Order: sequence, then structure tokens, then C-alpha cells
Amino acid sequence: MGLIRSGAVVFFSGLLFLSLFLGNLFLTVSWSLEYETIEPHLNEFATITINELGVDKLLTENYELMELYCETQEIFTINEQGLNLEIPCSTINQGSQSVIEYGIQESIKQLYYQEYSCEFWECIKNTDTMFVLVSDTAREYWHSKFYLAIIASIILVTLLFVFIESKKSALTITGALMIVASIPFRKINWILSLLPEKNFTEIFTIFFTKSYNVFLTMLIIGIIVLLVGLAFEFFGVGIKLTNLFRWIFKKKEDKKGELLLKENENKEKFTKEEVKNIVKKEIKKQKKKENIKGDVKEIVKEELKKSDK
Repeated sequence: MGLIRSGAVVFFSGLLFLSLFLGNLFLTVSWSLEYETIEPHLNEFATITINELGVDKLLTENYELMELYCETQEIFTINEQGLNLEIPCSTINQGSQSVIEYGIQESIKQLYYQEYSCEFWECIKNTDTMFVLVSDTAREYWHSKFYLAIIASIILVTLLFVFIESKKSALTITGALMIVASIPFRKINWILSLLPEKNFTEIFTIFFTKSYNVFLTMLIIGIIVLLVGLAFEFFGVGIKLTNLFRWIFKKKEDKKGELLLKENENKEKFTKEEVKNIVKKEIKKQKKKENIKGDVKEIVKEELKKSDK
């Protein structure tokens, strides 16, 4: 039975580490794909894509028309190449370059928040553009996987608690595994930089922009869980030590009580002996008095007999 328990603990600990590691991975990708984080990294790729779609050419060619339109209107709308751009006339009045830059920024936002009618992996297979990988749809997909990893980790911690002999050690092991599972994310960008293909590396590192944030978050949580586990273990040891000290002091108090009891008994015995001695002395005194009285009577009788004669 002990061997089965030990094997189960090792098995579930390994699965828990894997679950925690995957959870960290999914959370890293999810945080890295947030719009505020990914937008600066998408400028170059979005510009190339938009140029391929001919949006910059379209904006340049229609610039004079935009200026004329803005004499009476406040917003100029372009609906071309699958993009629906609403350009403020205040931007148009700043020049054609400002219009192109604004068009690129708005195009990035539209591509990021674009809704897809297919599942994530189906969209990757059936769509030619790479923006599916760095879209809000992708962020939600990886975030949902993170929650699945959390649920799996909770189940594994519960199983670990069931099979481990010292229940208090379950939290300690969980905290230690969380710390170890977070360490690879401390230098993951450095690891990715060792990859030979530079262009591939630049694209791939986008998904791990927030790896250090995940490392710090999980490290802190792991340390807290570890300290709580150690506190429970120490608390258990403390209770045992407290009970031991109580037992020792109780022993000493019992010994002191026994000594006091013996002393009281001795005092009681001594008092009884004294009482006996006192009684004996009184009896002797009474006997002496009776003897004296008897002698006096005898003397008186003899004197009376003499006087009669």
C-alpha cells in the first residue's frame, strides 16, 4: 500500500508540474496577445500587409478627393479591400502621410478585432493571412486553455492531497512545483533568440512578450503557497512540541504533588505520634496521682489505728 501511495504521489506531482507549466505558457501567450501589448509589434507586419492590399496607394490617390470632401463634411469613409476606414477630416488636413499612418493604425485595430465564423484552428488552416494568429480570437482561445489548465491543476492538487501520507505537505509540494514551473519563463526570450532563423524568431517572440510578467506572478504565488504549506507543517510540529512540553511539565507537577502529599502524610503521622506520647504522659501523671492518693490513705489508716490503741 505504501509503494502504491508513493508511486501515485510521484505520478500526480509530475502531471501537476506539466499542468502548471502549460498554464504558464497559455497565460503568457494570452497576455502577450492583448491589443495594447501586440499593437507596437504589428506595425511592420501590418504595413506590409496593407501595402499588399493597396490601401496606401488608395489613400494617396484619393487624397485630393478627401480634401474636397472635407470642405463640407467631418469624416471621410473608405470601404475597400475588406477594410472600412472612417478618417476624420482633422487628420486629412494634416497631410497625406498622416492619412496613411492613421489608416495603418485603424487597419491594425480592425484586423485584430475581426470576427471569424470558424474555430481557431480551422481559421488558421483556411485563412491565408497571419492576423488570425495575433487576433483577439487567438487571445480568447489561449485564455480559455489557461482556465482549463487551472481546473486540471486543482484536480491534481486534490488527488495529491488524497494520496500523500502527510496532508500538510501537499501545499508545500504544490508551491515548490509552481516556483519550478515559472523559472523557464524568466529567460524564454533569450532561449528563443538562439533559434537560427531570424525572421521566424522575431515573429515567434511576439507570443512571449509577457513571459517575464508571468514568471513574476507565478513565482510570487508559488512562494506564498510554499510558505503557507511550511507554516502548516511548522504549526503541526509546534503543536507536537507544545504537547510534549505540557506532558513534561505535567510530570514535574505530578512529582511535586506527590512529594507534597508525602510531606503532609509525614506531618500527619508525626502529629499522631505526638498525640500518643501526650496521652501516655497524661496517663502516667494520673497513675502517679492515684498512687500518691493511695499512699496517703494508707498513712492515714495507720495513724488512726495507732491513736485507737
